[in-house]
Amino acid sequence: MNYHFDDFERPGRIALRVLVVWEDLCLPSIAAVFGGAEWHEREVRDFFGVAFSGNPNPANLLLPADDTFTPLRKAENARRTVRELIDLGTIVAVDPQFDRIFPPHPQGEKTTKSEGPA
Repeated sequence: MNYHFDDFERPGRIALRVLVVWEDLCLPSIAAVFGGAEWHEREVRDFFGVAFSGNPNPANLLLPADDTFTPLRKAENARRTVRELIDLGTIVAVDPQFDRIFPPHPQGEKTTKSEGPA
């Protein structure tokens, strides 16, 4: 699960990745902290089957109330681990604004960056 938080009064952004066990797709709700998260959590529940304990209104948001089908959840045989898809240390994409995070090359050349998946 990926969360992205922005602070509109001070420039700042946090990206948080939380790993969830496939057999127990449940996370604590953040709706008490961010009220708008209630809707997003309900949508994720509808489409992916991830439950959010503590969500104040866990009812289906877009699908019929008695529907248990999760249309965007990958089938067991279609799932792959990140390690199967990308070699560790591979740079998949780089935002030009963040060029400054790359250390200078020892010979003074710029570090080569990938423009996207090969």
